[in-house]
Amino acid sequence: MAIDTAAKRRSAASVAGVWNAPGVTPDASKSLAWRQSAGWGYEGIATTAAVVQRQTVLDRAFRPLALQLLNLFGKDVTITYQTPGSYDPSTGLSSATTSAATVRALVERYDVREFGDFIRAGDLKVTTYGIGLTAPDPNDTVTVDSVVYRVVAVESIYSGELAALHEMQVRR
Repeated sequence: MAIDTAAKRRSAASVAGVWNAPGVTPDASKSLAWRQSAGWGYEGIATTAAVVQRQTVLDRAFRPLALQLLNLFGKDVTITYQTPGSYDPSTGLSSATTSAATVRALVERYDVREFGDFIRAGDLKVTTYGIGLTAPDPNDTVTVDSVVYRVVAVESIYSGELAALHEMQVRR
């Protein structure tokens, strides 16, 4: 059904639920500023524009909080990044370059209810601050209390466009 008359627009706008917003119809008698402030995205303005702006304010407040909590409750861990090097065709071997970073991290054991095909007994969840830190790749290593673990999976938690946290599953 095309909503091409004023009566049909009023009918569609009065439907109960998410779309129920009294007075918000594509009405040319309303000013552009009014239509944009109504939040329906008229004239190319996305409905989430106001939310993104508020999210940025919250991001600025909570990013430092994440770092403070990791510094308060976390421990030092060393992430060793393995970067493939050049391949030598005469020997058939490739050299690997390693670099290490010591960071504060929250180290947790997985709950027994989380065990399954992917999470095994003995796996740890290591959460690090993401801003300014390269996300580890699977097969990089994390050293926790002098024990070396291999990174199995990494999930980056974003705050706006920046990775605020990196949550790693590591295994011996």
